Amino acid sequence: MSKKRTERGREKDRGHAEEDHSKVAADDYHCTGNLEADFPGLCALLGMKEIPAVIAKNPATESTIGKNLAHLSLRNNRIGDEGACLIGAALSTPATSNRHLVSLNLAFNSICDVGAAHIAKGLRLNRALLYLSLSNNRIGDKGAACLAEFLGPFALTHEEIVERRKALLERDHPPPMERATVEKQGSPGEKTSTRLFLIRRNGQVVLPGNSSLMYLNLSGNRISEQSLPLFLSSLRTQSEGGGLRRLYLQRNRFPLDCKHYVELQELMAPRDLLHDTTAVHMEEEQGA
Repeated sequence: MSKKRTERGREKDRGHAEEDHSKVAADDYHCTGNLEADFPGLCALLGMKEIPAVIAKNPATESTIGKNLAHLSLRNNRIGDEGACLIGAALSTPATSNRHLVSLNLAFNSICDVGAAHIAKGLRLNRALLYLSLSNNRIGDKGAACLAEFLGPFALTHEEIVERRKALLERDHPPPMERATVEKQGSPGEKTSTRLFLIRRNGQVVLPGNSSLMYLNLSGNRISEQSLPLFLSSLRTQSEGGGLRRLYLQRNRFPLDCKHYVELQELMAPRDLLHDTTAVHMEEEQGA
């Protein structure tokens, strides 16, 4: 009896030792960064005999914002600069751009200058969004400067230029299987007419500002009078019949009778044919 107990004890010790060894080996495993290679290796170290198949998805092909989502409200959700960074990247990057979202409500959150800069960066190459509310956040003059910049002409970064050239090459020289489809859609002249015109200025490639956004609400933030000339400068470059139609800047850190704000109101009045402020009042009441 004593011998059998001793043998059983030894077998248990061996089992525990093997289990501990597998745990140590799994913990010490150095990932290569390739999921299809790392997953089977870790399963083998853990002693799994049947390893399930793994198919890695390319995150660059899947937008963070839903593929066919057109209207999104994230008001009053305590979203800060980190969340705004993700939202900005979902709106556009130098390589991709969301083409479905037309309205985005980020009112009554905690977005500061850094977050506003990320949102503005996402709107540099986005031409789908029509409505954006950033009212009642914590945006100051630095964030306002970024938001004013994309409304007027701005210089492309090196990365944006490279990605744009790649896109144009792919459009002009599609793969053989896609070439017939492209030719059916229109002639090369028709394709060229849909491109945005680029301007070379002082050694930089300048892109016309975002004239797709029609509604921008920045009321209830921390913007001072020094930011108003930036909005004036950008809006004056937008062509007649296009560009921003409504810009709300009430309840910021400047008097409503100051010179630049009066000039802004005079500039925007012909654009906003309805002169409707009820939407702002409803937004303020619902966010309280």
